[in-house]
Amino acid sequence: MRTRFLLISMAAAALIAGGVAYQVTAGPTNPPDCKDVTPPCPETLPETVLGGAWEESVIGFLFQPPPPGALPDIDATEALNIAWKEGGVLGASQQATLALVPKGGDFAVDLLVWIVRYDGACISPIGSRSGKHTDECAVQPYWTIINAETGDFIMSWTRSE
Repeated sequence: MRTRFLLISMAAAALIAGGVAYQVTAGPTNPPDCKDVTPPCPETLPETVLGGAWEESVIGFLFQPPPPGALPDIDATEALNIAWKEGGVLGASQQATLALVPKGGDFAVDLLVWIVRYDGACISPIGSRSGKHTDECAVQPYWTIINAETGDFIMSWTRSE
């Protein structure tokens, strides 16, 4: 039997569970290069652009490819640095993918975003069926969404694939 894990940031959990309106209170703070902090971020893979629609039912988001020629105000490197500062996870690699969240739900307008994916992250389970603490972890991907226009952190989540 395969166990599934899910971890969502507290703000995002409130957003999803309570239907709270989307609100960001702080913009980017020009974090240092994630390679220069302790611990440093994982190896960076080349940035990509989402090639097709991706519905992430765990968080209730639909991601679409950005419009042709879309130029974000925040580049991939800055998005990676912001994501790392906001709570990135150690893994084998990290990669930024440019995507679009279409308007609807909590978003009044189409939103250009960077989806930062950490592969090979060791995610500790929050609880177990037996109720006993475990030091084991599940190696799985972990994602963070950064607003590509403002640099605002939107949310992070993980799940088994």
